Amino acid sequence: MLNINSRYNKKIITALIAGTLLSILLSLFLLQLFAGILSVLYLSEKWTDKKRAFDTIGLAILIFGVARIISMMLSVYPSSSIPILYKELLFYLSFFSLSFYFKFLDANKFKMVIYAFIIGGAISALVGIIKFDLNLVYRAESFSSGCAAFSSYLLVVVVFLASLYDREETTIKKYVWLGILTLISSGIILSLVRTNIVIALILVAGIMIYRRVNIKYILIFGISVSVICAASFKLNIGAFNWGMQRLTYLSNRDIIIKGFIELADEHPVFGYGPRTFHDIFPFKKEFRDKGIGSWHNDFIQVYIESGAIGLITFLFLIILLFYEGLGTIRKNQLPDQEKKTLLGLLLAVTAIIGSGLTAGYIFSPTLSILFAYLSAGIGRLTEF
Repeated sequence: MLNINSRYNKKIITALIAGTLLSILLSLFLLQLFAGILSVLYLSEKWTDKKRAFDTIGLAILIFGVARIISMMLSVYPSSSIPILYKELLFYLSFFSLSFYFKFLDANKFKMVIYAFIIGGAISALVGIIKFDLNLVYRAESFSSGCAAFSSYLLVVVVFLASLYDREETTIKKYVWLGILTLISSGIILSLVRTNIVIALILVAGIMIYRRVNIKYILIFGISVSVICAASFKLNIGAFNWGMQRLTYLSNRDIIIKGFIELADEHPVFGYGPRTFHDIFPFKKEFRDKGIGSWHNDFIQVYIESGAIGLITFLFLIILLFYEGLGTIRKNQLPDQEKKTLLGLLLAVTAIIGSGLTAGYIFSPTLSILFAYLSAGIGRLTEF
């Protein structure tokens, strides 16, 4: 592990990171406050320490950021693209600050940060379920997000949490793990985001088989989730009926794909420029939902906005995360607990990429911070 020094106390840094992760879906203001303070502290660190903490994942994110700036400078609609200078800045600052401070924290403090991440997911799920049961919403969501971001965030947490199962843990800890897993899984189902429900089902089932989870816990998990969701749909019968009517509804994505095909062969190198969806989309009048303002697919959005250059750098970043992570696991140099954590982070990245095929995370004000956390966590655990 690298020996990284900081001007600040580890307890303060741990509290700021924990606050950032706890507030991702609970308060956008607190999220920006904690992440902003952490970024300011990072900028004030000594250059020599920041240089020592800089890694290949950081280089990949930096290259992607440069590609975004180039596409902004060459944008067909400059006035629409210029806002990325401040709207996407927090993502990059969050990654580099998290990457630096993760390498500064010791194993116990890093474990506390992971617990904060899981607790944040549990609290957010509980808030979403309560709002759903009180008939305040038709799809479960938290305070500072819609159902899509809520569902994608919980998907990442539930996949990560499932991967932490330990057959050697005490029965009490296993039931705590099971209770949180049940709560978060119920939140995902009640969000009624079909893609994330399917991804969660596949990944959690696969992880349980791989981790050889006791059949007793699997049955309790399945029954508990079914009871919570059945009771919630009983309390919010309007949402249930609404959900049934939307089972074959494409959510305008057929129109989005048609628009992508129409525009894909124009500006293929650098794209049209960031945030130009409203300026260039040719079939807006066909949308059933007039509030759609993005491509609802990160790969399509990166290509249309930043061209092949942007897409290649984005794919390079994703591939590098798995290359570094799986390479470290194969070397078998990590302690068992940290190896399990690294695998969980890689599976969480898999989950968020899957959700990004029908929604989006890399340009989301909340989920981009989550992706920064996952990437920085992988960077920390591959520095052995």
